[in-house]
Amino acid sequence: MEIYIIMVTLNNVGYTEKTLESFKTDLNHNFIIVDNASIDRTNILLDHLSKFSNQIHIRNRTRVSLSQAWNQGLKKALEDLEFKYAYVINNDIVFEPICLDRLVQFASSHKEYGVVSGLNTRDFQKQPNKIGDGPVDFSAFLVTRGCLEKVGLFDEGFVGAYFEDNDYHHRVILAGFKTCIVCDAGFYHHGSRTIKEGLNPVELKQLQANYERNKAYFKQKWGFLPK
Repeated sequence: MEIYIIMVTLNNVGYTEKTLESFKTDLNHNFIIVDNASIDRTNILLDHLSKFSNQIHIRNRTRVSLSQAWNQGLKKALEDLEFKYAYVINNDIVFEPICLDRLVQFASSHKEYGVVSGLNTRDFQKQPNKIGDGPVDFSAFLVTRGCLEKVGLFDEGFVGAYFEDNDYHHRVILAGFKTCIVCDAGFYHHGSRTIKEGLNPVELKQLQANYERNKAYFKQKWGFLPK
């Protein structure tokens, strides 16, 4: 299979269901769902999805960092010699029908781009035949096999979440690839549902600590902070 959709889930099964319902494409693909130790109905949903042949599920018994979870899915995709593109998505997104198709079309005809994303219509208005150079939207991004093989996987030195995406973007640029937003490929990202609705007060406090720790780690690693 050339295309793998990689989604990390952590509770919020209602959003996961809406994400999957909205996902429409004419391209053959496999789903890799990495469940990060959910305690709601997510496992019931995965049991149901397991009936379909294009589903691959990784169920973590204990929670891992976002970079580790993304890497679990990417490593699984890289095992397939036919694999060319991974579309790594959050589980709180509503997709427009041609979003993935448009991104694959763009990436296949612009080999210099290692990572691309669509446009979050919650915050921006789509623009036909326009690309926005610069950082992509890592809530739903397409990464090529060539980029993964040259740049590597996500840095698992980032704990929890935050800054692992900034780090990867910088590494992609250093490796000589371009990145962009394809402004006519739309999706709506609810934003931080896992954080806002899925964590208890103790976990939220730890999340803030992770943010500060990862910020310092990024600064130590690169000598600057992302804008």
